[in-house]
Amino acid sequence: MKVGVIGIGWFGEIYCSVIAGVPGMTLVVSHVCRFNPRCIAAKRKIDMGSIGHVVSLNGRRNVPAAWAAGASDKVNPISDTGIHDTDLMLWFTGARVTSVYTQTVRVNNYAYPDMFQIMYRFDNGASAIYESDWLMPESAPFVIDERMSIIGSKDFLQVQDTFPNFGLCNADGSTGPDTTYWPRIGGVTGGALAEEVMYFANCVAGGITPNVITPEQSMAAMETVLAAQESAESGEIVRLG
Repeated sequence: MKVGVIGIGWFGEIYCSVIAGVPGMTLVVSHVCRFNPRCIAAKRKIDMGSIGHVVSLNGRRNVPAAWAAGASDKVNPISDTGIHDTDLMLWFTGARVTSVYTQTVRVNNYAYPDMFQIMYRFDNGASAIYESDWLMPESAPFVIDERMSIIGSKDFLQVQDTFPNFGLCNADGSTGPDTTYWPRIGGVTGGALAEEVMYFANCVAGGITPNVITPEQSMAAMETVLAAQESAESGEIVRLG
């Protein structure tokens, strides 16, 4: 068996496998947030109808300024960090984005902006607001400030994967080491990253078509954030067909 792995961004990967002598290919564009147990629990509650139908979402994903120093001349944060929460919003609503409006702010002299805010309108009538900045100082008590509120017609859900999810306080201050995406467990990377790799491996081994996320769903997320980038550049609302 030959398995090829191509990394995209810091949280999303493409996994492709070709099994010798067997035609076809197993493909997963693997958004790691879909393997986050808190996001899975939220999706399960939404699908059960526990909060009614989704009417509004409000999300954020803020990351250290140190990340920007090595990346913001190469990648646009809108399609780098923004695609993960955009995919979650599409997943949670089960809807398509019909219009998008984006504003950006520049603090440092990089090729791409340091922060952005997006407004989405979905074809089921729901709306969303999302923000992300690459400006957090090293002294911040968490690596990623990640959270999302999902308001339904009856109740609401809150997904929070930031401090004080797990906090460590010592003489140097307060920190929130990662316990979700790639924690080291017994010297081996665990968490959601390990779960998505094992999911892919099990699909290949069992000849199963992956369904946690389909290529079409991944393409929808990419089309949406590219529209958000277009809006940021033009200053206009971009409508998706």
